[in-house]
Amino acid sequence: MAFALMAGFATLFAPTAARAYVLDWGDFINIDWDEITNPADEIQSFVDVNNSDVDIRITLTRGSGTAETEYNAHPNEQTSGGVSYLLLDMNWTDETDANEYLDVKLEFFETGTSEGTKAAVYGVSFYVLDIDKKSSGSEDFEDDVRNFSANNDGATAFGPTLTEASPNTYNTGGSGTTQTVIGDSTNSQIQAAKGRVDVDFGNGNLLTEFSFRYKPGPNSSGNDDPDHQQIGFGDITFTPVPEAGTTSANSERVRL
Repeated sequence: MAFALMAGFATLFAPTAARAYVLDWGDFINIDWDEITNPADEIQSFVDVNNSDVDIRITLTRGSGTAETEYNAHPNEQTSGGVSYLLLDMNWTDETDANEYLDVKLEFFETGTSEGTKAAVYGVSFYVLDIDKKSSGSEDFEDDVRNFSANNDGATAFGPTLTEASPNTYNTGGSGTTQTVIGDSTNSQIQAAKGRVDVDFGNGNLLTEFSFRYKPGPNSSGNDDPDHQQIGFGDITFTPVPEAGTTSANSERVRL
């Protein structure tokens, strides 16, 4: 009997395993993303994402060659296929200008610190949709997504593992933080699996932020593209680091 009681108490008070959380863009369909105005960045904050005790701040920064009118961003959710994403909708004026780009940065903070204390997380992954190319008539574009990079509170940056769709509508190259995903000769729909690449920073890597860049590809013609060029920034999965000495998912975060 005593053994049974001890076993019961051990089960009752055993720490729970750390769990993964998701920032699901489908939960934020009505969020208002204003156009980026020079020189300010566009910033959106998401507080205590799914009761994780972690806030997420996303900053979108356009290159100096990217006009305010060339940019739009808003959350979407596909009823077919069930994917959700932040649509990054660009209409580059000069696709050969090196300053035509959009930088995306995501930072993790401890809830309740007014985004003053970074939160270390791991198991961070997301997906990018609709990476492709089209070269016909007035529609001429080539998606280029690159510079996938993460760091732990300013420590040495590291790159992710990219998992390609098969078949796909892009080519990959580079390594580490210089990996590229560039559309090839095939146009894709945003919900189509063939335009998707999965980005995973790994369970063994702590990080407090990650970033990537979206720009016209190296084979872009430079023509003004009347048809908007778009990719989808997919849902973000992350696991908070528990308090030292525990495995509780909702214990105090490791402070950096």
